[in-house]
Amino acid sequence: MAAMISAAKFDMIFVQFYNTPSCSAATWASSNPSYWLSNTPSRDAKVFITLPGSPDAANPGNYINHEQARNIISAYYCRPSFGGVAVWEATRGASNPYNGKSFQATMKAPTTPAPSSVPPTQPTIPPNPTPNPNPNPNPGQPGACGAGVGSCGSGFCCSEYGYCGTTSAYCGTGCQPGFGTCSAGGGGGDPGLPVSTDGSCGAGKATCRGNGNHQCCSKYGFCGNSDLYCGAGCQPGFGICS
Repeated sequence: MAAMISAAKFDMIFVQFYNTPSCSAATWASSNPSYWLSNTPSRDAKVFITLPGSPDAANPGNYINHEQARNIISAYYCRPSFGGVAVWEATRGASNPYNGKSFQATMKAPTTPAPSSVPPTQPTIPPNPTPNPNPNPNPGQPGACGAGVGSCGSGFCCSEYGYCGTTSAYCGTGCQPGFGTCSAGGGGGDPGLPVSTDGSCGAGKATCRGNGNHQCCSKYGFCGNSDLYCGAGCQPGFGICS
């Protein structure tokens, strides 16, 4: 495929981010820009992120859930090379619903541009929010967190201003531990180790700290942000752990 892309011009390229740990939405998508197309006839091609529609549609450990997929889409949406999201495949996505919609239907929402104008509506007075003593995983807008909103996903920190992230601005001063992971060293990496660029981590290799949205180092030595990476067996010396 590399030789073909280098020799011929493609309008669209669909990349399967679920086959191997080094090319997986669960470990590496945030570090995979389209620079590899810059010197090819396909430099203007639109790149589609292809995701597995359910856990059994991909190799173990390479599936990401609906909310994690929305985070990746948010990170890629404004890049000129971003073409959209593809799902493997329709029947698997239909068997993995979220809020009553199939996986592929859920992926459509964050890729649909907002309307250019909003018709006027009668002003309404919202009810006073009340703190939630038992915050659930964030059901609201991507990136929001805190009292009355919910918690960030595994491996993400809730900043003092109520947004999810993984850098020191989110994980350091003012971080809200009740709604996510907090670590004073949120984005600086571990001394003496480089930040992972290929999704691997551990002693003598690299740290996941500073590796985009994938700052947890699993017991198997791969960076990610789900419970498989941030929960049991997570290596705190090489990344953030829940």
